[in-house]
Amino acid sequence: MLLNKINVLDKGYVASLCFSGNGKLLQDIQDEFFQTNINLKLLNIASAVLMIKCPLFIQLNLSQSGLNIISTPSNNIEAYIPDLSMIDASPENASNIHNYIKTTTEALILNQKGLPMDGCDGFTAQLLSPISIYSEIIVHGNISAWISFLKQKKLPKEVSLYKKEILNILRAEWRNIDSLL
Repeated sequence: MLLNKINVLDKGYVASLCFSGNGKLLQDIQDEFFQTNINLKLLNIASAVLMIKCPLFIQLNLSQSGLNIISTPSNNIEAYIPDLSMIDASPENASNIHNYIKTTTEALILNQKGLPMDGCDGFTAQLLSPISIYSEIIVHGNISAWISFLKQKKLPKEVSLYKKEILNILRAEWRNIDSLL
């Protein structure tokens, strides 16, 4: 179904599902009814729906911009493990930090998978899930909400990588989106 997946991080991706109110339509409405008076409210009638596989910390960031998020069901538990280039530390320390994150994350995932075998309900079993667990989500929002997400500054590297790829997808549909940022 998703032929245009753009890989992000180690196991994530961003893909377009559908768009409404493309850039040409908005420009035509602007030209016909508002001429040179730019009406930013027109951004509320255009929208984009993206499929995103991302760690929970990315999902939390997306949710703060007024975007609508629908989680999809999954039995596959995966987590983001930063590679050495994503860890800002000396090479020796980065290696130690990477190993620690990997070991701790694997242990937490193992607990999440194992607790139900001991009779624990699924909700309680997931309480110790790391925030780096991947989820596949459908994200919908009008262009104003997407711009709110894209305008964020001083983001962690991981969020910036998702922001970059989301911008590339939206730029293909709305060529002048950069002027709104």
